[in-house]
Amino acid sequence: MRTSTAAIILALALAACSSDAARNPLAPSAPNLSAADRTDTRTISTSIHGSLDATETSIPQPAPPAIPTQLATHLEGTGTASHLGRYTVVANLTVDLATASSVGVMTFTAADGDRITATEAGQAVFGGSLVRITEVATITGGTGRFARATGTLTIVRLENPATGVSSGSFEGTIDLAK
Repeated sequence: MRTSTAAIILALALAACSSDAARNPLAPSAPNLSAADRTDTRTISTSIHGSLDATETSIPQPAPPAIPTQLATHLEGTGTASHLGRYTVVANLTVDLATASSVGVMTFTAADGDRITATEAGQAVFGGSLVRITEVATITGGTGRFARATGTLTIVRLENPATGVSSGSFEGTIDLAK
């Protein structure tokens, strides 16, 4: 019994010290990776920019005759952008009337149907007959080639509050899963 036990211990020690320890499952340095760990998590970071034309419709909250403190705003728009080509955008926002700030969600849909989803935080500045709106859209994912995308877009647009029509542009960075 002693000889076979000693031989096994010696074989294990030699295998662990071999130059090809990565292939040896008994080697201390051999990784034990699950399928999720083996997923390639590299990304390609690139700039993105584009134009945006949109129309907003808003519903005061609470509804009249109460004095509204917020607007439930729905935005629909179109534009052209790098990495998207012609696209449509839909956003649902909550605008705080006391601070002229907004939060919400946006979905950009490319002509091929691939989507980018984002959360939005915005700030409006009133001046004359137009409102300057600056929004930061934090990319939270998407579909198709935008699956697992991350990044940030800064959107700047001018809106006519009487019509809800706005026009502007955006730029930022998008990190695409490789």
